[in-house]
Amino acid sequence: MKQTKRILAFLLALVLLVTAASISAVAQSERVATATQAINALPDPATITNPDSQEYADAIVAAWDAVYLLAECNYAEMLGIPNYNKPFDMIFILWLLPADLENAPTAIPDSAEDTLQQAEWLANAIHVLNALPEGYSVVNEYTTVDEEGEPLGAALLGQLVDTFYDVGLRMEAYISTLTDEEQETLNQQIEELIGHVDSDFSEADLFAQELAQFPDEFTEENLLVFLADFYMFDLNAEYYEFTAVNPEDLDKYERLAEEFQVIIGIHHAAMVDQLEDYIAQICDLENAKTASPLKTQLLLQEECYELQNTIYAFQDTVGCYAEYEIENIDLFYEYYEEVFEYNYVPPYLLGDVDGDDNVSAVDALEVLKAVVGKIYLTPRQEYAADVNEDGNQNATDALIILQYVVGKIEEFTPSIYAVRASNFEM
Repeated sequence: MKQTKRILAFLLALVLLVTAASISAVAQSERVATATQAINALPDPATITNPDSQEYADAIVAAWDAVYLLAECNYAEMLGIPNYNKPFDMIFILWLLPADLENAPTAIPDSAEDTLQQAEWLANAIHVLNALPEGYSVVNEYTTVDEEGEPLGAALLGQLVDTFYDVGLRMEAYISTLTDEEQETLNQQIEELIGHVDSDFSEADLFAQELAQFPDEFTEENLLVFLADFYMFDLNAEYYEFTAVNPEDLDKYERLAEEFQVIIGIHHAAMVDQLEDYIAQICDLENAKTASPLKTQLLLQEECYELQNTIYAFQDTVGCYAEYEIENIDLFYEYYEEVFEYNYVPPYLLGDVDGDDNVSAVDALEVLKAVVGKIYLTPRQEYAADVNEDGNQNATDALIILQYVVGKIEEFTPSIYAVRASNFEM
């Protein structure tokens, strides 16, 4: 009788395994096919030469769309897609195009006019540097690696920065040969050029554009949302010539600046409570649970930046002691370090290898595929797959998962839930 039950349990597990594997294969096939199609549709970045063209703008959007489609795949799926590096490479190649590195100045200027031309190139390079691709440190991880092991993104950034400083040094070499009066005149022209190049807006327009992002009034309920942005806007307001600003815009700014200070002063304790809630909401590793390390890093870094800016704005407005009033501030610092150092493994359900929040025969299949080298497991998947917690992922773990699925065991040892952290680099 016992032998019959074992055979039935094994047959049931086998049926579940085959059925679930078929469903999983369809989902995987769709993800991979969609990402592959997007990559194959990308243009050759070498054919795009005009950064002011619609073709250029469309190519950047298409590259980012492909990146986020890749983020829907797990790590092993992404690595198995031909040319998966292409959209990442395109982001950096197209980013650098407006800098026109091929035509960068290479000689010491021999006149004031030549110096100003080189200053114009510097000004354009500054705009390019300021537009460094979002999530640089993350996306750079997936760009093509050269023979020396340097990713393309880092190489291109280094090339731009090196050229930038070389041009600046050569300009300084020429300026040092001029009289004090000539130096003062030329430096002033360079400063004006670099400060205003490619600006199509008047000072009043720029001020109005920045101010438009804020509501007509600040309240205790909405201030936290705009705290970081208004703090920076207020700091930069001193650089505007207020006589050139529209009177109604100036009135709104002055009113908001006063409300900003009053609300933080009067409702200080409430603002601290809101910040603690904000930290608790963002710094929750459950939100990080995903099979895609790329997607995790992109989203979490963006959230961390926003939260960091809000905390710093609050501290600088209230005073450095404000940090000690935020009870869970240490949680933010720990979480920030983990996200940016890539040294965390998101929480996981023991046995849930495919990350669908359920333990099924599919998970056993994933472990077996990893054992024979068909797929590679992410760090999160490795911990979820090690159900007997012996530090390995092998056929024994697959068998234990199947035993759990058919009800032969009720839980994994020591517990069905486990949360760990591990240091690793992507």
